[in-house]
Amino acid sequence: MLVEAYGDHALSEATCKRWFQRFKCNDFDVRNKERGRPPKKFEDVKLQAILDEDDTLSQKQMADMLNVAQQTISDRLKAMGKIQKCGKWVPHELNERQMENRKNTCEILLQRHERKSVLHRIVTGDEKWIYFKNPKRRKSWLIRDNHQHRLRNQIVSGRRQCSVFEWARRHGKVILLRQCTCTQSKRFRIQSKYLAGSCYPPPYSPDLAPSDYHLFSSMGHALAEQRFDSSRKWKIGCLIGLLQKKNISIGMVSTNYQKGGQNV
Repeated sequence: MLVEAYGDHALSEATCKRWFQRFKCNDFDVRNKERGRPPKKFEDVKLQAILDEDDTLSQKQMADMLNVAQQTISDRLKAMGKIQKCGKWVPHELNERQMENRKNTCEILLQRHERKSVLHRIVTGDEKWIYFKNPKRRKSWLIRDNHQHRLRNQIVSGRRQCSVFEWARRHGKVILLRQCTCTQSKRFRIQSKYLAGSCYPPPYSPDLAPSDYHLFSSMGHALAEQRFDSSRKWKIGCLIGLLQKKNISIGMVSTNYQKGGQNV
């Protein structure tokens, strides 16, 4: 009868039986009853105590410690606002002798600068990948677990060339190793001897690595939304980016070098 009267909107037989039983028990409240959540199997303070002791444990390890399911740990971590991030990668740990050598090197550079300025005689260099297609990178407000992979993948897979930048003046040279690059010791010793210069490990700072701190960022803004279909146009675009920072030089940061050296 209900199907004939209401068609597809008719209640099912099981629903009719359930409501009939409720009405038979004098329960005429047609509102849905609130369903309570299952009780917690452990308090968040216990999980937080484990994280305070060792925050590198896996969900399975924490689940075994609290005798609960791994999904329970996952749900509680999300409720507590916890996300998993990789720690900062450190290439190696220095021993006492290596730390002392680096300290001495920085002090020697500072003393040489105090006796006679050496910043105008530094030779250093760096490299940067410049792409033929440079989409403008924009900041976005995203949910914490979302990541912008599309732009990154597009850039990495695109056509590109490497530009090498050298900062030098051609007299009384002081030779510094390049930043972030592997150097063949034999080849470098021959070149250093030929140039009659000195070789010190380079402290990575705005003074001795001006490319990363003063040049590459401005070039990125200058090349934003630029597209090059040939190597010639690519070189012209790079030149325009360089001309916007034509006044940048190592000598202009001598004051910062002297102040920074006091904190070695």
